[in-house]
Amino acid sequence: KYREKWTTGLLFAYFLVHGVVIFSLRRSKRVAPGPFPLPIIGNLHLLGDKPHISLAQLAKKHGPIMNIMVEAGKPNLVDYFPFLEKIDPQGRRRCLTIHFTKVLQLMSGSVDERLNERKLGNHENESYRTSDSELAQVIGKGKLIDEADVAKLPYLRCIVKETLRIHPQAPFLIPRKAEEDVELCGYILPKDSQVFVNEWAIGHDSSLWEDPLDFKPERFWESDIDVRGRDFQLISFDAG
Repeated sequence: KYREKWTTGLLFAYFLVHGVVIFSLRRSKRVAPGPFPLPIIGNLHLLGDKPHISLAQLAKKHGPIMNIMVEAGKPNLVDYFPFLEKIDPQGRRRCLTIHFTKVLQLMSGSVDERLNERKLGNHENESYRTSDSELAQVIGKGKLIDEADVAKLPYLRCIVKETLRIHPQAPFLIPRKAEEDVELCGYILPKDSQVFVNEWAIGHDSSLWEDPLDFKPERFWESDIDVRGRDFQLISFDAG
């Protein structure tokens, strides 16, 4: 009983300290806003089955630059208090599968979501018919397209851009790590922070795109936006 009381008291103290630390950090105007993290699991419970969509919804509440903690408690208490091993206070074993699954979803997205999004209706078919007509006029039917021919096919280039906007190669860009404290839009990104850019959310943002859910290659017709990583609205997966 004494050990159980000691364990309960220790865990209570841990959660209390965690809450005080997080509250102190949240009061700083220099730290990016975000949902309040739970002890041990952080904000992992908010990611859901489709993290790119869940984070896009959270960004509407907290802002485009958001602080997410996927694991609030880094040290393993069992390392310092072996008698806690049986209750596994940080849930390392129980959370291992969950963590691995979430990371895979962050990097690959949902296949089912991609397949459903490809059902874009008659406008998409009309766009492809326009592209076929362009190919027939410029290249000729049954002929292969050379790299030099791409410059002569502006509508085809628009289709490629619009396809990448709605169906990015991956929902998130390659993760980056801050090598030092970085200031971004008035917020401080602490050293060693993992930075994720939600490419899917950018491509579906109504403040950047008119009718973002509609397949409209024409939106790029008189636009200089490309996929070389120079334009924020349309960034390729491997952009630096």
